[in-house]
This record gives sequence, structure tokens and C-alpha cells, in this order.
Amino acid sequence: MKVKEIHTPFDIHYDQLEEKQELAQQKLQSSVPTSSNDIIDWALWLWAIAEQVERFEDTFLLEEYEQSIQEGISFLQNKWDTPQSNVWDQLNDQIHTSTLGMVYAALLGLKNIGYTSVQPTITSLRDSIFQYHLDGGMLVRSREIKEVSTDLLYTVMPFGLFSPEDLVMVEAVKEMEDRLVTKEGVYRYRGDTQPSSESALMLSWYFYEKGTTNKAKMYFDIAEKTPEKPEYYNTLKSIVLVYMEEQLKQDEITIHHQPYGNDNPYDQQVFERKPRNPEVGDNVYVFNQVHGVEKGEEIDVHLKVQQGEDIRVIPSTLKELQGDEVWEAPLGDFETLDPVMYWFEATVKGKKVKSDIYHFKPLKKYGLTRIHSYYEDKNILWLQGDTTYSGKSIYMYFEKQGSQFGITIDAPEINLLKIESEDLHFTLQNYSVTVQEQGKRIQLYKGDQVFLQSYPEETFPLVEWLQNEDGFVHQVCWNFHSPLEERFFGLGERYHKLEYRGDEIDCYVYNQYRDQGSRTYIPVPFYISSEGYGLHLKTEHYSVFDFAHHFSDRLHIRCDIASSTLNQKFNLFIGNPKQVVASFTEETGEAVLPPVWAFGPWMSSNNWDRDSIVREQVKQTNDLQIPSTVLVMEQWSDEATYYIFNDAEYEVKPGNEVHRYDDYHFPKWGRWPDPKGLMEYLHDNGLKAILWQIPIQKYLNRQHHPQKDNDEAFMIEQGYTVKDEDGNPYRMPEGWFKESLLMDFTNPNGSKWWFDKRKYLLDIGVDGFKTDGGEFVFGRNTTFYNGSTGHDMRNQYPNDYIEAYYRFATDYHNGDALTFSRAGYTGAQTIPAHWAGDERSTFDAFRNSLIAGLSSGISGISMWGWDLAGFNGDIPTVELFIRSAQMAAFCPIMQYHAESKAEFNQDRTPWNIADRTGDERAISGYRYYANLRMNLLPYIYEQARKATRTGVPLMKSLFMEYPDDTKVYDIFDQYFFGENLMVAPIIQEGAEEREVYFPEGEWIHLFTNESITGPCYRKVKASFMDIPVYVKKGTILVSNLSEELKWGSWVGNDTTAYEVPTLHLYPGKELSQCVSDHLGNEWKVKIDENRVINVVGIEETRVIITKHLDHYEKVTLNGYPCEKLERENDSIYYV
Repeated sequence: MKVKEIHTPFDIHYDQLEEKQELAQQKLQSSVPTSSNDIIDWALWLWAIAEQVERFEDTFLLEEYEQSIQEGISFLQNKWDTPQSNVWDQLNDQIHTSTLGMVYAALLGLKNIGYTSVQPTITSLRDSIFQYHLDGGMLVRSREIKEVSTDLLYTVMPFGLFSPEDLVMVEAVKEMEDRLVTKEGVYRYRGDTQPSSESALMLSWYFYEKGTTNKAKMYFDIAEKTPEKPEYYNTLKSIVLVYMEEQLKQDEITIHHQPYGNDNPYDQQVFERKPRNPEVGDNVYVFNQVHGVEKGEEIDVHLKVQQGEDIRVIPSTLKELQGDEVWEAPLGDFETLDPVMYWFEATVKGKKVKSDIYHFKPLKKYGLTRIHSYYEDKNILWLQGDTTYSGKSIYMYFEKQGSQFGITIDAPEINLLKIESEDLHFTLQNYSVTVQEQGKRIQLYKGDQVFLQSYPEETFPLVEWLQNEDGFVHQVCWNFHSPLEERFFGLGERYHKLEYRGDEIDCYVYNQYRDQGSRTYIPVPFYISSEGYGLHLKTEHYSVFDFAHHFSDRLHIRCDIASSTLNQKFNLFIGNPKQVVASFTEETGEAVLPPVWAFGPWMSSNNWDRDSIVREQVKQTNDLQIPSTVLVMEQWSDEATYYIFNDAEYEVKPGNEVHRYDDYHFPKWGRWPDPKGLMEYLHDNGLKAILWQIPIQKYLNRQHHPQKDNDEAFMIEQGYTVKDEDGNPYRMPEGWFKESLLMDFTNPNGSKWWFDKRKYLLDIGVDGFKTDGGEFVFGRNTTFYNGSTGHDMRNQYPNDYIEAYYRFATDYHNGDALTFSRAGYTGAQTIPAHWAGDERSTFDAFRNSLIAGLSSGISGISMWGWDLAGFNGDIPTVELFIRSAQMAAFCPIMQYHAESKAEFNQDRTPWNIADRTGDERAISGYRYYANLRMNLLPYIYEQARKATRTGVPLMKSLFMEYPDDTKVYDIFDQYFFGENLMVAPIIQEGAEEREVYFPEGEWIHLFTNESITGPCYRKVKASFMDIPVYVKKGTILVSNLSEELKWGSWVGNDTTAYEVPTLHLYPGKELSQCVSDHLGNEWKVKIDENRVINVVGIEETRVIITKHLDHYEKVTLNGYPCEKLERENDSIYYV
């Protein structure tokens, strides 16, 4: 099999990895390319010399080889974009992707050691990859051949053009496995004649870096067994083994077992214990992997278990789990609380290997049996109860003036009284508590109605808990009776349904990429019941709510507490849903009102990676008269430090030092030649600038970045990272940004250091941050500066991270800033705003996002938005785009956004969708609803201000407005936007009508003025460009219209002034209201006894009254009679 002579550069790299500086230098000296060498020879040699200088800090080499380096740079700059052969010395009439990866690595290495002039070529090379080397969402072999080949893997390791998680590479590897992997082995490309050991080895390396160790080992074994071996195979194998961890090396046998895995409830590792936290009587199984043995090699694995004096030896069985070979052994069940110790022993070729020793203490469930004593004073009610825990008591308490109730095992210093009667009644401020059936049953009353009670049978005690022999409490469980008609809402941002009876739902911050189901980025352990109460479980720990899932009349709540004492609290709120959510946000943090500019349309794309593109998008939106008030830039940074603009030139500083804006040079050829000027340009065009952020120090897959490397070293030295249980820097074990470090925002010195690095961004005019991620804490024993552990911080971390950014930006801008975040937990309403995360461009995803917005509001999170029409994959259809824009115009945040670059422009801008589809309705339709958004801005801001003041969400389900109307419980596709607009979006593909439920009262169509009186169901028309929106009779809407006085009219994107201030009146028999706007203006409107409508407000105000309601004598404005202009469906009044 013909290949390039690349073994020398790989030999050099292996010597470098082994710290053999002199040997590597000798080989560098003997392999200097000449003019007769080709582009791969030059690229690999330059890459090797850059690695030599970087690794050994040997700058003298730069002087020694200056002439050759300059000759090589010139060669690469002149030749990279011309046809060359590939690593297999084939097809020299093509431009190969793998060859470009080698050139990229060489130039980036040279840039890192001071040759910054190569950056324009690096930028051009990367641009050409995305322009010419993608097809069908994946990386392809060359510009000319739109297929995959295994040399593409070199672009990941060791050359770093892509990371293993880059979507175009993920798709390419899927295609390799489908097309090139057979039972004979791995072929290099379609049509190859024999399996390739190099290809299998490169797949092994790729999957190791990706963290898929079972595939890594599988392909390593295939590589070893493939007969064909190129000359450089052994060197390449040695390099791969140096990079790989011990589990893939062949010279040491180890046993890997991790009892708790990563504590991910959705994804168990194959080497865990099951269950992770054994209870008395559980059948316990343990799994391990033996590394360092060849597949098929004879091996004997035993498990040794000790409880008390008894030691048992249990044989293990080899089996396959998730494509991995694992050893399984049954620990058995344990009937006592005695501690258990176990370990594994393996025998391979007569050699014994022993694992670490693992311990656990079985948990036993205890429960409350009956209440027998009480104590009350003006502040609190105490109830003492017997338990099944060795005769010990627990204590329930209810605040008389507040909202808390809970349990504790710690005895209060009070004089308890025995309960002598069958029933005992206690009156609290908002409800009453009754102890019945000689203490076996507790009921909570509002008036004479029971709204919450313990389960009526002894099968399920009101309170249960899991505890080991040391008194360590792992989990607390509550069992309540739930009448069959009870319904449940809330629990944070949920996508699958709005009402949960029959579901079991947990609260665990999680990054579920697309198709979230019941998983969520923003769980909140708080629900609202149709029985007239809301319950908030006060915890940051993992919890599960069983809403009559396992038993049809039981509400079961369990929560991990991981505490040495039994203590669990709830907040109980009484009232209708709006009262309950208001009380909840008062308890957990008042919602914060974003700046007015946040309520205009937003524009965003992950493809806008340079100044010229951003300016072009602004020009397009202006030229097409499509208003926007916010522009989000995601691809602005170097993707290493995440605080330095791409292509910026600067002196690398020690990690403890800070760059100011003037320390950077922004070359004219760069992607961001004038960041400060760009911010001024955006502001001059009425746009606020939001930059993307992530709370990590990125793992670069063994690549170097001098400033990032210095920052990381300092971060580790100062202890600014989250740490593992041994006090070492915690590296994220799975998922997005695997192996990266995580910033610890509980460390005040660390936070100051982190934000000092980013302060120059605010100095130049950045208005806020898109704070992505935050779902990064895995493992119960991960540790934080403030003493918290992974148990505490899995759910709380995103709030801490986002709050740190929010305070950073709002303190600098005196409140005129915001964050836009994906993750959160209880109290997220205090750090606005949030969006619904990653969704496909489908009508199903549209439906799910609508549900997510409504469930977020029920959970107190009011300032919410979504990527309208989705962001993932190819562009949405024009129908989906317009239907989504219609709904988003009546959503707290209106934003479009798109995923990363692909072979086609995936921007969700209306002009790109129109260009890609040839359907200009993408422009006209979106323009109308973006203009409508600006028309409604005074109303939206007034309603948002009320929402933050009261805690009642801006976007509300019908259940929140009409909790006594059982017909609304299952309606997820209608909602209120503010107090007065009922929105019924079209979420079915192809539909041009839908059924709408009209609650009691008169409802007027916002656009046609058609009137419908409820309660009733009605089929309503909604053509392609229309959305059913109804105004409640008795409403006054404030709007900003053009002189046409029509909805959807262009008024620009200025949030500080009106074109024409307009009042839309929908009067009933009586009307006396005061309404305000985003500029501090007020209007007072009153109908007097003479049927005259008197308006007091801005003198330029126009008053519009829908025709069928216009039966008044006259309208006055500030005491002056108004002229009347009649139109088809309404009348206009003006002075």
C-alpha cells in the first residue's frame, strides 16, 4: 500500500512526547525539507519544529532554522490552495482535507511561537474548509470527492483542525463506520483494496479523545490484527499509546470500577454499582472492566465481599454492555446494616491483580407511624411522631405566619402535650391543620375544603427516609393522597406536556441536545395544584415528583439530602395559581425586569464569525425595514480563551495579568479589525450587542494556545477551578467540553480574576452576555471553594455562574444589561433572561418549545424565549418560520438563531430563508411580525413590568387565568400574553384553521375586530400570514404605530420615542383605567355618565375604538373634543 514518507516527522513527535529533546533535534536537523519536497513534507516538518520550540522552550532553534522556516511558510502560503497529493501519495490533482489539516497544524504551531503573520492564511484555510470541504453536514475527503476517507481523522488528532465533538466530524465518522468498516477491517476509502491498520488505529485514537473507550479499544484491537502495516505504523501506534490513558495500554493490567459513575441519572457507566446506593434487601450487582488485556485472552475475575467477619468469593461473568466487555458479579442482598467492603481480583497468565477496595453502608427505610404529641405558640406548630427507627421520634413543624413546613429529627426545646382526642384542629394564618385517627392522618384545610393530606393507608407513611447505621440520611420521601381530579403544573421548563398527572418527573439540570422530553435545562422543584395550593421543595439536591404515576391516588415526592441529620423543608402557598406563583417568587427572589431594548426582536446566528458579516446582516435588516434591537454574536472569540477576539494580536501575558483593549492589535485583514468600532456601529443602528460565553477553561485535545495555557496554569495554581474529591482540578467527565476545567464562581478571588480578563469587553460597549451551558457538575464529591459539593451544586451551579455574569454586566452598565441563559434552577427569575435551548426546526419542536415557555412561566421564570423555528440542522420551511415568528411576536423574548456553519448558509434570517427557498413570504411575513413587535412594545413593557412586580408570568397558560374551568387544564396551545391578549398560535403543519377555546366574556380579534362571546369552542380561520389573537373586552392597549395607524407598520427600532402613540380601546359599559408605557408616560381613560370617553395623556395620542364597541357620544383628549375618522372595522379619534 503506497504511502507518503511521513515516519520521520512522526518519529520526531514521539521523541518529543517522550521528552527526548536531543534525539528529536537530531532528527529535525537531518530532515529539513528542500525545494524538491512537497506540501506534506513541509507542513509536518514545520509542525514538528514548532512543537520542539513550544515543548522545550528552545527558542535558539528559531535562529538556527530561520531561513528554512521562512521558506516553509512561504511554500505553505503559496501552495495550500492548490492541488497536492494526500498522505497516501494519491490523487495529486486534488485539494485534500487531511493535507489542509497538516498545513493548519503547522501554521498554528508557528503562530504560537511568534510567527503571527501566518494568521491570515489560517483564517483563509478554515474558511475554505467550510466553503468547499463539507457535504451533507459532514467533512469530506477533498474538494473534488464528496465522500469520506479515514485520513480525515488526522484533522482531529494530532493536528487539531477539528475537535472530536465538532458536528461535521461526528457525521463524517458515522459515515466511515457505515461505509468503510467491515468484518475484514477498516478501509481507507470507498474502493480501497485491503483493510488498513492505520485507519483502524486512527479511529481508535479519535474515539479515545471523544471518550468512547469501548470503541477505542475495539479499533485498537482491529488495527493490531490487520496484516498490512505501513512503515510508520509502529511509530504512530507508540504516539497513540502515549496519548491514551492506562486503560488502553498493553503493558499494565488494571481493574476499573466506579461505584457511582458520574452520578448521571440518565446515563449509567458500564463499570458502576447497581444500585448506586444499596438498600437493605436490594440485589446488588457490581461491574468492572479489566484493562491491559487482549480481547479473548483467558482471564479469571473474582469478587471478594466482606460484611462483618464473613468473606465471600464470587465469580464474575464476562458480558457485553453498551458495546463494552464488562465483568459482572452479584454482590447479593444484605439484610443487616453492617458496612460492606468489596474488591476485585483478576488472574491473567498466572499474574494476580487487585482493584481498589470499595465500601458502602446499606440504607434502611424508616417511616413516621403516628403523631402523638404537639406544641404550639403564636409562631409555630410542632407535632411529634413515633417512627420505625428504634423508637425514635421525628418532629413536623408548620409556620403559623409563614409558608414553611417540614420535618426534623432534632428535638426542639419545648414542652409537648399528648394528643388525647380522636381529632385535633390547629388554625394557622392561611390554612388549618387537623390530626385525625389518633395521629395516623394529617389533613390541611382551606376553609372547610381539604387541599393536601397524608396518604390514608398505612402502606405509605406520610414521611419515610433512607438512613445507614451511622445516621447518615440519603433520601427523604413524602407520601400524600391525591384525589383523581387533581392536576399538577410547573416543575420548571418542561417540553413534553403542560400537566403532569400520571408522570414521574425529576429535577436535575441537564444538557439534553434536542428532543428533551421531560428532561430540562431549568428544573424547579415547585408545582401548582388544581386543588388551590403550590408546593416548593426547598432543596438544591436531586428530587423526583411522582404525580400518581405508580399509584393512581398517591403524590410521592423524594429528595436526596446526603446529610448527617434528618431535615427537610417545603414552602406551602395557598391561593389561585397567580397568587401562588407570586408568593413563590417573593420567597425565592423577585423577578427582575430587563431593559426595554430586550423586548424588541433579536437577531442571532452561530455563523456570524467576522465584522464584515455582522455589518452585512445589519445592512440587510435595515434595507428590508425589518426591525431588531439586539444582535447576538457567538463566533467572536478565539475559541480557546473565550475572551479574546479572533485574529487579535497581542503579547502573551502571565496568567495573573490582564489585557486591556489597547493591549490588543486588531489587524485590518483579521475577522474583527475594529471591535470597538463595531460596537459603536451597532449602537448607532439601534442595536445592543450580546457576546457568547461559557464558564470553562477549554480542553484543546492536546493542542497548544499560549495565553490559554498560561491562564489555565494560573487558574490551577490559585485553586480557582472546581475540584474533584481529592482536591485536584475537576475535569468534566462527559458530554459537551469533556475534559475541560470548570470555573468556581464561589471563589471571590477567582471570580474577580475571571471578570478582570473580560472587563475590556464592557469598556468597548458590549451590553450583555449569552451565558451558555452550566450543566457541567458531575459527581457527588466534586468540591467547591465555599465548601459545597457536587450534591449541592449540580443544580445550583448555573445560577451561581449566570448571576456572576449578570452582576458583572449590570453593575458596569448601571442595570442596562442582561444575560441570556440556557440553564438555571430555583430563583432563575432573578437573573433574566433565558431561552429554551437546542431544538430542531420542526413543528413538533415548535409545539414542545411553546409548552416549555408556559411551564417556565408557571414556575416563576417570566423572561423566556426560544430560537424561533428551531436552530438545528437545515433551515426551516417558510411555513414553520412564519408560524413560529407569529408566536414569538407574542413571547417575552423574540429571537431567531442558527447553528454552526455547514455547506449551505443555515442562518434563520428572513432574507436567507427567502434566498434558499425562493419564497419571499419569509421576508414579508417576518417583517410584519417584527414590526408588530415594535408596535406592541409599549404594551409588552408595561405588562413585563407588572409581571416582575407581581411575580405573575408575562406568558401564562389558560390554567393560570381560569383555574376553576377544568376545560383549560389540558390546553397547551393557547396562552395569555400579558393580562389582555389571548394567543392561539398555529402549530400544525398545513393548518389554516384551528379550534380555540374562549373563556367567559367577550373576545375581540386583534386584527379583524371580530367578536366572540364565551364560554365556547370555535373553529377560527388563520391563513398562512395570520395568527388568532384576541383582546379581552374592557382592555386598553398602548401601541406605537406609523401614520398609517395599522398593525405591522414600520416604526423602526427606536425604543426611546414614538412615531404615533396610540390607544386601542375595547370598552365595556364602564371603563376607568390608568395605563403606562416604557417611557414613563401615563394615560387615564374614563367613561363618564354621559357616555363620553375622556382621555388624559400625550397630546399626539390617537385613539382607536373597534367599530362594534363604538357607541359613545364622543371622545376627548386632555379636555379637547376629538375628530373622528371612520374606517372599515374601527374609528380613529384625534385632536
